[in-house]
Amino acid sequence: MSLKHTLKESLTFSKKERIGIIFLVPAIVIIAFLPFFQTHPEESKLSSTDSVWLANANNLQEKNISESSELTDDPSTPATTSFPIDKTGGSYSNPLKGVLFNFDPNTLDAEGFKKLGLRDKTIRTLINYRNKGGKFRRPDDLAKVYGLRQEEFQRLKPYISIKSATPAGNYHNQTNADKGVNNTGYTPENKPSHLPKTIEINTADIAGFESLYGIGNKLATKIVNFRDKLGGFYSVDQVGETYGIPDSTFQKIKAQLKVDAGSIKKININTASYDELNNHPYISAKLAFQVLKQRKEKGNFTAITDIKDLAAQTNDSYERVSKYITVSN
Repeated sequence: MSLKHTLKESLTFSKKERIGIIFLVPAIVIIAFLPFFQTHPEESKLSSTDSVWLANANNLQEKNISESSELTDDPSTPATTSFPIDKTGGSYSNPLKGVLFNFDPNTLDAEGFKKLGLRDKTIRTLINYRNKGGKFRRPDDLAKVYGLRQEEFQRLKPYISIKSATPAGNYHNQTNADKGVNNTGYTPENKPSHLPKTIEINTADIAGFESLYGIGNKLATKIVNFRDKLGGFYSVDQVGETYGIPDSTFQKIKAQLKVDAGSIKKININTASYDELNNHPYISAKLAFQVLKQRKEKGNFTAITDIKDLAAQTNDSYERVSKYITVSN
C-alpha cells in the first residue's frame, strides 16, 4: 500500500463523523463567545425597584447640579451651602440648598427662614414661639429651638444679628413663651408662676413649694416628706438638705423662705420605741440602741444633754438631734 493511499484513508471522515463535526464546531464557537453576552453580575442583582430608585437618584443629582449652577451664575448672590435635613433608612436624604445672609430671628418671616434652608416643621416652631410672645435675646437662644439640629445652628450662628434684647437674668419679666424654648419638650403652661413671694416652710403644702423657682411637683413632694419625717424644720437651711435639690436652686429660693420652729414635733426619749427613734432622719440605729440601753440600765433621762455623750460615741450630731427630743415624763 502506498503512502499516498494511507494518508487519504486517514484524512477521510465517515458520514457519522462529518455530522458530529457539523454540530461540534458551532457549539465551540458559542461557548467561546458566551462571556461577552452575559450581564454584569452586580447589575443582574438589581431588582426593578432598585432600578427605579437609581434612576430617581440620578435625576435628583442632575437637578441639584442645575440649581447650584443657577445660584452661582449671579455674582451678587450670597454664598450657599448644603446640609442634611432628614434621615430615611439610616442615611441622609437629598440636602436642600440654603442662602446665608444676616438675619434677626425675632423679625425674619417664614419665607426668609425658608431661604436660609430651614425645614417647614422647624419654621412653624419658630413662628409659633414668636407668636406666643417669645424673644431671642442672644444668638445661642436659637439653638434651644425644638427640632433645630446642631449642624443647622452652627451654620446659621455667624449670621444671627439680634437688634434688641432684654437684659439677661431678668427672669420674672420673661413670659411663659420665653421660658419655654428648649429641646426637652417642657411646657410652661402647666407650671405655676414663679412670683417672688415668701412662704413659711413648716405650713406650706406641695403647691406652695411648687410656686418657687426651679421646684416642680417631684421636688416639692420630697421637701414635704422630709419635713414630716423630721417633725418640722427649725432652720431654712434644712430645705437645702432635701435629697435631689441642687444647691444652686436652693440659693435662689432661700430668700423666699421663712420658718416658725415653734411647731416642731419632738420625740420623748423616755418613752419612744427603738423604731420611733431609728426612723428619725437625724438619729442613727446605733444612737437609738444606746438610748434604749441607757434608759434600761440607768432609768429615765433627766435632761436633753444626757445623750450628748451617746451622740458623740455614735457620730450623730447632738446639735441637730437635740432640736427634736424631749425628756418629758
